[in-house]
This record gives sequence, C-alpha cells and structure tokens, in this order.
Amino acid sequence: MPELQSVIRKHVLKNAFDFEKASAGSVVGKVIGEFPDAKADMKSTMKLINEEIARVSNLTKTEIEKEMADFEYIEKKEEKKSIEIPNAVAGKVVTRFPPEPSGHPHIGHAKAAWLDFEAANNYGGRMLLRFDDTNPEKESYQFVEAIKAGLEWLGIRWHGNETFTSDNLLAVYEAAGALIGKDKAYTCTCSQDDISKGRSESRPCACRSASTSVSGSPL
Repeated sequence: MPELQSVIRKHVLKNAFDFEKASAGSVVGKVIGEFPDAKADMKSTMKLINEEIARVSNLTKTEIEKEMADFEYIEKKEEKKSIEIPNAVAGKVVTRFPPEPSGHPHIGHAKAAWLDFEAANNYGGRMLLRFDDTNPEKESYQFVEAIKAGLEWLGIRWHGNETFTSDNLLAVYEAAGALIGKDKAYTCTCSQDDISKGRSESRPCACRSASTSVSGSPL
C-alpha cells in the first residue's frame, strides 16, 4: 500500500499543479498505468485518490511544486508525423485529388484531399484538382462549386485551374478505338447480372468475340 500511495501522491500533485485542482478521473488512469495492481481493488484505490486530492487542495502552488521535487516526471514527447513518399524528389511531387461532383463535400473528401495536399506540400510540389465527371445522371455543377468552397475553407489550395475528366473524353475515345482495332480491348453491353454471373463461373464475356467494325469501317 505505501507504494501505491506514493504513486497516487505523485500524480495528484502533478495534476493539481497543471490544472490548479486535481481531478480523480484524470489521475486514476495514470495511477493504474504506473501501478496496475491498483485495479484489483478500485474502491480502495479511488478512496486513496480522493483523500490525496483533498490534502493537496489545501496546498499552495509553491508547496505543491516543492513536494513534486520528490518525484521524477517523464514528459511524453509527441511524435510529429508527416507523409513520406519513397524516392520522392523535392519540387517534383505532383498529387491529384479527383472527387466526383455527385453530392456535397463530406469528411471523406476532407481526409482524401488533405492527404494529397500535405503529400505535395511536404516536398514542395503541387496538388491538382480534377473532377471525375463521367456520370452526368448523378452529377451537377453546384456540387463542383460546393467541393471547391469546402477545400478553400479547409485551407487547401490546388495548382492552376481545376480540370474535368470530360475535358479529355475525345482522347479517351480515340485511345479506346485504337485498342479495340488492335484486338486489345472490347466494348461490353451485358447487364450487371450477366457480368457477375460470368465472373463467378470464370466464363468469358460473349462481347469479347464481337466484330471490331461498324458498317464495314474499323472502330
């Protein structure tokens, strides 16, 4: 018991010194952390803590500091964490935040954007903002503006003007046509159910063997 009382005294003094008045709720966790056996009889442990708090509450801050000299306090150092990119070259890191403008920004947008923004910042690079607007049935320009406003409110700045996936759709179609013409890709018109069933049965899609020509002209 004397050892437990010493641990309690140590942490009650420190808590009182830091916050003017000690709190049993704040002290008990530190006591158990240093003296795990204190959990065996929590009723007695809390009684001792409250008794020590009552005693220390009658001391001046100078008297508390003087008693604290009987103990050694190890300050917990907070480890500063940052995003590291293997083999990154300072000034050449480019990240991209590609939200879909199908709704108002939420915590998921904030987390993803901060990761992209901080990764670029840590290496003196830049973050690009590119809206993934390939589903016009769900998307709206009002959500584009809402996401931009949310990023600005968070202090996130992107490099240059925002861009849109749809800006490059013609190039995407041309690349897709070239791949199809080389028999390296195909278009699929199957339903989602048929696609899922084909995957589960390890069966190739029937569209794979479809002609790569339309009206006699290559795609």
